[in-house]
Amino acid sequence: MSGLDQALQRARVADFYNGLGAANRPVLASAVISPRRTSLTIRPLGEASGPGSPTGVGDMFSAVLSGITGRVVITAVVASLRSAERQRELALRIIPGVPADVAAAYLLFLVLGLVGAPASRPWWRRLWPPEAAAEYAGRVGYLAARAVRGLCFLLVFLPLSACLSVPLILARNVWGAAAACRGLLRWRMRRRAAAGG
Repeated sequence: MSGLDQALQRARVADFYNGLGAANRPVLASAVISPRRTSLTIRPLGEASGPGSPTGVGDMFSAVLSGITGRVVITAVVASLRSAERQRELALRIIPGVPADVAAAYLLFLVLGLVGAPASRPWWRRLWPPEAAAEYAGRVGYLAARAVRGLCFLLVFLPLSACLSVPLILARNVWGAAAACRGLLRWRMRRRAAAGG
């Protein structure tokens, strides 16, 4: 199996296939494709029945030789490969184990929640009132409780309340800008009236 031996010494996939072809023996390549992974099996054509069942004299000699010398004789290559789409999704992940779309949506809602924080902060105070230092035996417990409350507000409540707090903040800002424009117009009209009179 010098062809497989040579192929496995190569660094790139193209060199691997060239190494397989260098043995001047036909190879059987079979692939089982699924949405997430592709299983690729490459073995010389004479060994299509499986790597563990010697079928010819050469295979039996390879098995005996590997038993005597202690060297593993390669009879097939089996690879479990990720699909290109799955590899792209894994490369985009910010947090291992969390799909990239979920992490991106969470970050978006977290940023929007920060924008709407002035509106959601009073809601949070009603939901989880601030700690009183007298309720805790020591300063460390009080500070730990404040830290837990702050992290829950930042990491859980802000993203969840963003859908309500951001439109409310935008409406307040639009209303404030409209009121400022009305006040400016009234001021200019008074000045014109004072200058004309």
